[in-house]
Amino acid sequence: MSTQEAAIGNRISRIRKHRGITQQQLADALGIDRASLSQIETCRYSPRAETIRKLSDFFQLPIGDIFFNPLLEADRDRLIDSLNESLESVSSMKR
Repeated sequence: MSTQEAAIGNRISRIRKHRGITQQQLADALGIDRASLSQIETCRYSPRAETIRKLSDFFQLPIGDIFFNPLLEADRDRLIDSLNESLESVSSMKR
């Protein structure tokens, strides 16, 4: 399995967990069994194009966000908070 395929499985798992969805819930929504989803997430099986389209629809994400590693909302929020804290720290040093 290629690095890209492994990354897709990892991202699917990460998005699912971030949204608080179980493997069974996602598998049911995709019309596949939980074991197949587990194999996709653990990079033992590559998802079919139709499954990727269903993932995109279910998560309301562009297909590209499943292939490429966009910041998840929580990650983005943590990054913004960290940057704001750094800016405040720098600002207070100037005073």
